[in-house]
Amino acid sequence: MANILVFIELEQADTAPDGGDGEERIVRARASEASLHALWVGRRVASQLGATLYAMLPCVAPPCYGEDDIIAVLSRHGADKVVLTTSPSLAPPALYATHAEATFAACDRFPPQLVLFPQPAGRELGPRVAFKLRARYGETELCDASQASAPPPPAPAADAGDDDAETSLHRAPGAGASGNGADAPPSDTTTQPLRRSTTATIDAPRDFVIEHDVFRRRFLLSELLARPQPLVLTLHGSGEVQTLGADEAEVVVVQAPSESAVPLSVSEVEAPELGSLVLAKTVLGGGTGLDADAFARLEQLGAALGAPVVASEEACAAGHAPRERCVGFGGLCVDADVYLAFGIAGSEEHLAALAPHTRIVAVNSDEDAPIFEVAHVGIVSDPRAVIDELLATAAPDAPSSAAAEGD
Repeated sequence: MANILVFIELEQADTAPDGGDGEERIVRARASEASLHALWVGRRVASQLGATLYAMLPCVAPPCYGEDDIIAVLSRHGADKVVLTTSPSLAPPALYATHAEATFAACDRFPPQLVLFPQPAGRELGPRVAFKLRARYGETELCDASQASAPPPPAPAADAGDDDAETSLHRAPGAGASGNGADAPPSDTTTQPLRRSTTATIDAPRDFVIEHDVFRRRFLLSELLARPQPLVLTLHGSGEVQTLGADEAEVVVVQAPSESAVPLSVSEVEAPELGSLVLAKTVLGGGTGLDADAFARLEQLGAALGAPVVASEEACAAGHAPRERCVGFGGLCVDADVYLAFGIAGSEEHLAALAPHTRIVAVNSDEDAPIFEVAHVGIVSDPRAVIDELLATAAPDAPSSAAAEGD
């Protein structure tokens, strides 16, 4: 049976000594509305797939059990099982430094087909969990397929010998890059009651439509889940929440590795020629979409804008940029307000090194590049030409690339 994991972010977790043994316990806890909405989405998908829905609950202490405790709340909102991990380091807010090991432990114990994160925890944890699972990652909004402007296409046949059956994605109705579709009536929807509750039922849609990238292209969630690679999604905002009944979810205690409780420390690290990276509001990045000459032009643009220039792992490996400028695990992290990525495909390792608040402006000639799934602004164009246009504006006296080639 497939597993679906939903990360629960707590907005409140008040503790007090237990009257029996004096141990600290959570006496008042409140899950965020975005978490409960993600759990509602997970419940509908789990019922459609016949999967088990796990609510991942990292806490500073074990919760007290009662009629309205956090376990009961998650149960009423559809969780089959609650994965409970406790540690003094797991206080809100959910950060990679404090909550990563607990999340990884839950995923190791119950290997997921789908992981759902609410905002804002998803921007911090989602890309890193996707990298750990070797999964696809996206930030998205969902809507019922029955609300689309035309009938959804039929799912591809599951033929193990057909490579296209695993790699093709059918766009949802009326959803090209422009987002405009035919004015066809909605399709008939086969409904079924949700499995979790014995006291209440709601209708489950045939499918969800997922807006999967910066171009607002839409795909059917069921087709993404039909692929062997796991899927990690961060859901934008909060939405519908529904109480399904009074069934009590099973609690599974998962012990996170002890490293999650190690106190954080701050170390000063100096990178050659990148002293301004920590304080920079804008950072420029180059990938394999740029050759050596284009990287030289990017350096000129960075100097004109007062912005440091970094590179992807692949660009450094190709010799276009020095290794100390590599962004990714074991390399640099970007904590700027804006990151202009030129010719960067967007590997999970690279995206995981970008701060959650950093707004990504991606320029790539490949409209299917993974970076467009998380970018805030996407430009499909030759990144070298865009660099030249920006440089002509920022530094009019700089020689053009055409002039440089003529020399």
